[in-house]
Amino acid sequence: MQALCHHDTAGGDLQVPLMELAVESGANPATLAYARSLCEHYTLTSKDVDKRIQGVLDNWDLKRVGDPARNIIRVATVELLMKKIPPKVAVDEGINVAREYGDEESAKFVNGVLDPLLKQIQEES
Repeated sequence: MQALCHHDTAGGDLQVPLMELAVESGANPATLAYARSLCEHYTLTSKDVDKRIQGVLDNWDLKRVGDPARNIIRVATVELLMKKIPPKVAVDEGINVAREYGDEESAKFVNGVLDPLLKQIQEES
C-alpha cells in the first residue's frame, strides 16, 4: 500500500519504492516476494483493477478517494484477482490496514468497496 501511495505521487517504477520500504522495514524475503508479486500484478493490470473499483464506487471518483484508502482497495483487489489467499483474508486485511492508517470510517469505506468487488469477482469464477 505504501509503495502504491508513493507511486501515485512520484510515478516511476513501482519496484523502487517497494525495495526502499522493504529495506527500511527489514521485511523478510517471503514478505518481500509476496509484495513484489502484488506490485507486478498491479502494474500489469492497473487499468482493469481501477476500472473494477470505479465500477462499485457510488457517487465517487476513484481519484477523489484518499491515497491510503485507494491503495488499500487496490492491493486487496489484486489479492482477490490473484486468488493466492482466501478472499475473506484479503478483505479482512484491507479493513484492518484501513483502521491502522485511517479510522473506523476508513475501514467502513474500504469494506463497502471490497464487499461488492468480492461478490463480482466470485461471480466471474
